[in-house]
Amino acid sequence: MTEFVPVMPLDLLPHLSKGVFHFCLAHLFAQSPLQATRAWLHTHAKCIIVDNGVYELGEPDVSSTLRVAKELHPFEVVCPDAYRDKELTLTMFATHALPLSEHAERVMIVPQGTTTVEWCQCLDEMMDSKTYRELPQKTIGVPKYLDQYEGGRSAALSWIEYHMGEDFMQVHLLGMDMPLESTARVIANFPWVRSVDSTWPYASAEQRELATPMSVKQVVKDWHPGYLPKPQLTLARLNIAIFSKIATMASEEGKAFGHG
Repeated sequence: MTEFVPVMPLDLLPHLSKGVFHFCLAHLFAQSPLQATRAWLHTHAKCIIVDNGVYELGEPDVSSTLRVAKELHPFEVVCPDAYRDKELTLTMFATHALPLSEHAERVMIVPQGTTTVEWCQCLDEMMDSKTYRELPQKTIGVPKYLDQYEGGRSAALSWIEYHMGEDFMQVHLLGMDMPLESTARVIANFPWVRSVDSTWPYASAEQRELATPMSVKQVVKDWHPGYLPKPQLTLARLNIAIFSKIATMASEEGKAFGHG
């Protein structure tokens, strides 16, 4: 079953994130959220995915990622990577993956490249490395920008399925984009995908909009609110429920048709 993981300001996680996994942007945690939020994150650490912030910041916040991993000892931490840069990503993987594994149950590795083929080559080189073999538990993160390339994320997932077999189920889709149906089709074709995240439900609620497959994707305006007005909190809950249902239905549909 594919789980949906909403991405939102940390101080709203206790109010809105009710799923299996909770997404924590390391640089926001390092900026000291409310004490009640820090306590909640510690309590739920075994369900926390700590992200390195490369998508939001343009480059990973390596120091914050390591610091948060040391403090929370989370379920999973995303290894630092360089957006679309294969060689720098391989260097970061070799440098940071094993140290991070000392503080988290799993390490998510995110290959990078300027084409789908280069992305797969990056993953192949990671898998051939001593670092990969020594990582006790790993997840593969598949970024949404691959959908801009020939074959898209489906080509990357097909590569993973072919080379790793059906036993390798720890794959996470990083982000959902327009049209929403395209992500649902990917999940239906690869229902063994573990989870998918998005800021979309929160960003739409922030703009007082209900997120639907036909709505225009919004961008998060403010990563640091301590609260949302009650009507927007209600919208955010509805939006998260919609996205969770889409992920679940797509996964179930795929399994019903014998995929994965």
